[in-house]
Amino acid sequence: MSADGWIVALPDMRGSGRSEGPRGHSAGMLEVARDFDSVQDHLSYRMPFSQKVLIGVGLGGLYALSYALDRPDGVAAVVSVGPLLSPKFQEPAAKGGIMGMFKKSLPTDTSPIGFTPEQQSSLPESQALFAGGDNVHDCISRRCIASVLETAASVRSRASSISVPTLILQGTEDPLANMSEVEALAGGNIELRKVEGARHQVFHDESGAEEMAFVRSWVDGKLPRSV
Repeated sequence: MSADGWIVALPDMRGSGRSEGPRGHSAGMLEVARDFDSVQDHLSYRMPFSQKVLIGVGLGGLYALSYALDRPDGVAAVVSVGPLLSPKFQEPAAKGGIMGMFKKSLPTDTSPIGFTPEQQSSLPESQALFAGGDNVHDCISRRCIASVLETAASVRSRASSISVPTLILQGTEDPLANMSEVEALAGGNIELRKVEGARHQVFHDESGAEEMAFVRSWVDGKLPRSV
């Protein structure tokens, strides 16, 4: 997209990658939206008249849909890849024994996310990206789980109200996102593109380059730019 003339910002969500905050923790969608707003404000300062497209994968795909619903004037188009519309995270275990008597459960308590590299992609080189390292974590907090479930329910019930052009890319072999729930969102301003054979990380699977080219073409079709 950068080669096509777009200015691209790649922020890690709070508590993820190189961003600040406890690993895997978020206080909720309002906090996520404020962070999105901060990125938007920075881009608006540099390019005040440019249209903005929000692209998210997995949990980011869910957040992108929620953001478009809550702030329809804040984004011109959305691309959501494998949105987690019905995430199944395991709640952090309650503290037992003596510790359970003196230390209560906290919103920042974490449990493993449990996603495997093999679920993310069929390509060994891509699987290696999700196998570990400084920017990869396998934990999610109690508060974040509650927020994600709340956000997912809200998006499922309100998706038909999305007022901006929205593209959902869904791998047919994605074990983490529910295809039937994604199909139920299609219609109105939401287009669904099924990617045959792709797992969760569509851009990191066999047809990733092809799908990225499709996204660029789709965005240019929805938001034509003057040359």
